[in-house]
Amino acid sequence: MKKRVIAGILSVGLMFTGITNVSASSNQVENKQVQISNTYNFKDVPRSHWAYDSVQYLVNKGIISGYTKDIFKPNEKVTHAQVAIMMTRALKLDIYSGQDLYIKDVPKTHPSYRQINAVIKQFPALLINGKFNPNAAMKRDEMAYVIAQGFNLQAKSNVYFRDVSTGSWSYSFISAVVTNNISSGYNDNTFKPFESVTRAQFSVFTAKALRLAESGGNNGQTNPTPEQPGYGDEIIRGIRVGMNKQQVKSLETGTLIKEDATTLMYTGIEMYDLPTLGVTYDFDSKTGKLAHVFIGYDSISIDLDTAEGWFLHLYDNLSSKYGEADYLDTDWYDDYEDYVISALWKGNPDIYMQVKIDDIDYTTNAGVLFTITVNN
Repeated sequence: MKKRVIAGILSVGLMFTGITNVSASSNQVENKQVQISNTYNFKDVPRSHWAYDSVQYLVNKGIISGYTKDIFKPNEKVTHAQVAIMMTRALKLDIYSGQDLYIKDVPKTHPSYRQINAVIKQFPALLINGKFNPNAAMKRDEMAYVIAQGFNLQAKSNVYFRDVSTGSWSYSFISAVVTNNISSGYNDNTFKPFESVTRAQFSVFTAKALRLAESGGNNGQTNPTPEQPGYGDEIIRGIRVGMNKQQVKSLETGTLIKEDATTLMYTGIEMYDLPTLGVTYDFDSKTGKLAHVFIGYDSISIDLDTAEGWFLHLYDNLSSKYGEADYLDTDWYDDYEDYVISALWKGNPDIYMQVKIDDIDYTTNAGVLFTITVNN
C-alpha cells in the first residue's frame, strides 16, 4: 500500500445513554430493639454490646457470620472482600450473571471473585486503577458510598464537616447516610472519612439501612444492578454509563483542565494503550448522568497503514468485550469524498466504530477521525 502521510487530530467519541464510611464513634450509635428469631451467642458480642441487636439481625438474615459459632471479632477492621460478600447478600445481587471483569488483584481463582465481580458492577468507584484491594480495610467514605448507593439513599439536606469538602467525591454519599440517620459525625464536627470501619460498625450501618428499606423510608428500593436497564458497560477505568460527575471524578486519573455544570475535561490519559490528547465527559443537563465521552488522540503525522493499525488495535479491544463485530469493512470506501473503514456491533448496546479520512490528497491538511458510538 502506498504511504499516505496524514497529519491531524485523531478523536474517539463514545456516545451512550443511561442513568446513573461511615460511622460516628462506635459506642455512640443507638440501635432499635428488634425481634430476633434465633440467638447467636458470640462471646465477644454479649447482650450488653452496643452492636448486639444489629449483629443478631444480620446473622439471622444470613448476611454476616462469625469466625466461629461463638466468636465474631466486632473490633476487627472489615475488609473490601468481606464487604463484597455481605453486600451481595444484603442487596441480593446475582453473582453469576453478566460479564466477568478483569480485576488486577483479584484473579478468577480468588475465593470471593464472584462476589467482588458483582459488587464492582454495582459500586464501580471501589475499583481504583484496576485494583480492588480485597484485603484492605474499608474506609468511612467508601462505606458511605456503598450504603448510600446500595440502598438508594438521597441526602435530605446538606451537611458540613471540617474534613469533608463539598467538592469531595464522597460528599453526596456522606450527606445521604448522615441525613438518613445511618451514621453521624464526631463531636469535633469531623466525619473522619479515611478512618477504617470495624465489623461491628458495618453491622450497625447495614442493619439500619435494611430496616429503612423494609419500612419504605427509601421507597423500599435498593439501586439496580448493572445488568438491569439504565447501566452501561465500562468505558475506561471503571467509568460507566449513568454515573454522575462525582463518581467519574473519583475514578478518572487524568489531569482535570476544565469543569462546568455539564462537562469534565481531562488530559494525560491512555485508552486501550494509546495516548490521547484529552477526554471530555458530557453529562445530561436534566439528570446529571454521564451521556457522552469523547476521546481525542494526539495530533501527529501518521501514514494510512498506521491508521489501519490503530483501527485494528481498537477493534481487537472492543471485540474482546463485545465479541466479533456484526459488520466489518477494512477496505477503504468512498463516502461522499471521505474515505472510511468501519465496524458495527448490533445488540445492547449498539457500537459503531469508524476511521474517516476527510482529505485523500495525501497533503498535510488531511484529517483522520476515529469515532466509536455506543447506544443503549
